[in-house]
Amino acid sequence: MAILRTENLTVRFGALTAVDRVTLEIQAGTVHSIIGPNGAGKTTLFNCITGEVRPASGRVFFLDRDITGLTVYQRAQLGIGRSFQRTNIFPNLTVFENVWLAAFARIRPSSFPGPVPRHRLSELKDRVYEVLGEVGLADRAGYRAAELSHGDQRLLEVAIALGLSPKLLMLDEPTAGLSPEETRLMMGVIKQLARRYTILLIEHKIHLVMEVSETISVMHFGRLIAQGPPEEIQKNPAVQEAYLGRR
Repeated sequence: MAILRTENLTVRFGALTAVDRVTLEIQAGTVHSIIGPNGAGKTTLFNCITGEVRPASGRVFFLDRDITGLTVYQRAQLGIGRSFQRTNIFPNLTVFENVWLAAFARIRPSSFPGPVPRHRLSELKDRVYEVLGEVGLADRAGYRAAELSHGDQRLLEVAIALGLSPKLLMLDEPTAGLSPEETRLMMGVIKQLARRYTILLIEHKIHLVMEVSETISVMHFGRLIAQGPPEEIQKNPAVQEAYLGRR
């Protein structure tokens, strides 16, 4: 079953076509990676799926619902959570508070009147600690986010996305700027999360993509040039040319 579909999705910035008629399907319960050289349109595609960028044409469907016209907040409420290419946290709040805000937003839409019942707040606290345990930060719940290492801040950003209780977890270069040891830790967390969540991943470290993905989509100059399992993508001449250039 496809949890997410795009149909001929196109995004333009003036004369530049950043995403060019991209049609893809993300199957529920899988890790689906999007790769491509710098400037291929990967993050713009993410931004279009999450509602931060409006398409010039094409549609986005989530759980068979057309969400093309919905806001970022409405898409998050439906169950789309994401991390960003650059670390995006509240540095002066604690680790716990960062995740709490995301989890609270998930249970209390703006249209919900009055205070949240006490039992829901207790459930929310349990959920926050569950999420922190999933990424290995439960023992640092009381730390200010600014006090964390860069690697732990990246894990915190994943935890914030998980606080939304997403049906689809979108991770944009989660290992960017990480040391080899931090990268191994992050990929171990992603492998564990893949047992419970559908993951859409952008990642430049190709050996890691090959290791964790069931399906890989390759973008080049805004277009989707290949899609398939890792073993097919590795051998694809168009993919090799996109990364290495013509011989």
